[in-house]
Amino acid sequence: MYKLPIFLVFYNHGQMKLHINEDDIYQSFQEFYANASNAVDLLRDKGNRDYKNWGQKEFIDLARRNSMHFLQQTSPNFFREEEQGFALNPALKEYLHNSAFVRYFKDIIDYRGRRFFKERLEKIQAEIEGK
Repeated sequence: MYKLPIFLVFYNHGQMKLHINEDDIYQSFQEFYANASNAVDLLRDKGNRDYKNWGQKEFIDLARRNSMHFLQQTSPNFFREEEQGFALNPALKEYLHNSAFVRYFKDIIDYRGRRFFKERLEKIQAEIEGK
């Protein structure tokens, strides 16, 4: 779930970006976690409980610790940190205006979100049935 706000920044409402900066990241994280159902993921960690009062520094720290760190670790061929933000591999530049690529990218974001909520509901259901 924590990768979705980064994916959404790159998606940029269908106008894909190759490079994103801290302002982009902050805005996306703030909007994403303003949705209470998305914020449930944050609440699992006691250090995030005050997220509603966070500013840019806290959201950027969260992005660096989680989203950016793990995307670079698991997919270093596609993502990299830059001095002023985060970027996709420059080889992807030629695809950023390809409508099929953009649709596929958004489908992945939507799928990951649905899958997260489905798995969370299944876990809750299993806990209820197990009691």
